[in-house]
Amino acid sequence: MNKPNRTSNPLAKPKHKKMISAGMAFLLAAFSLSSCQKDSEVNIKHLKQKQTVVDYVLDLENLYMIKYSFEYNDQYQVAKIYRGERHANISQLQLIAEAHYDAKNKSNLPDSLSTYNTRGFKVGVILAKDYNTVAKADKNIRYQWPERENKLLTVPGGELALAIAGKKIGWSGSGHMGSGSTIEIMDHLKFLNRNSLKDSIQIPVSSKTDGTKRKFDDFHVKYNKLGFPIDMAMYDAVNADFEQVKINYRDE
Repeated sequence: MNKPNRTSNPLAKPKHKKMISAGMAFLLAAFSLSSCQKDSEVNIKHLKQKQTVVDYVLDLENLYMIKYSFEYNDQYQVAKIYRGERHANISQLQLIAEAHYDAKNKSNLPDSLSTYNTRGFKVGVILAKDYNTVAKADKNIRYQWPERENKLLTVPGGELALAIAGKKIGWSGSGHMGSGSTIEIMDHLKFLNRNSLKDSIQIPVSSKTDGTKRKFDDFHVKYNKLGFPIDMAMYDAVNADFEQVKINYRDE
């Protein structure tokens, strides 16, 4: 009578051991995934949201516009202010003021500012009690471009000027008075030929000279105290306040 062969295969593993190994692998993978997710959540949580800040201020001093450039700390509080020529980069500017904050001060105004001269020496201090009173921002106000009556239409000469703006006239002048035989007189004035005017006028164009894909040119209109348009200038990626039209009025 043949007896069953009870000799076990040394390469064979019990089923329960296989199940334990698979379970351990699953747990390790789960812990690893959980760890990765937790790290990702921490990274996302600490990302800072960018805020709009003042980059620099150009202020007229004597005959020149002077640049005041602002540097900020981690709390978006002004840390330092640099001064220099309007076209200078940050490395060419000089420190003029350094702000000091108490650890509990979370406001936009420092407790004091140290001021410096062109040689880098501290020359004074501006204390909080010496600040100007600053107006409070009203967040309920929403700016809308004011629209007003076009007063150019109401003065003698205005209607005629708009009527012939951009018209071609044979002109055999030379130099700055006219190059070529034909000119378009008061060409840009035609953009003001409308019964009401806003602070900004957008003129459709087929292509932009500044290389952008915008399909219009921006013209900003300035007015005198009486509301008469006196200046129109173009703004784009390479031009800022590039004057197009100036209108002067006089009393007869």
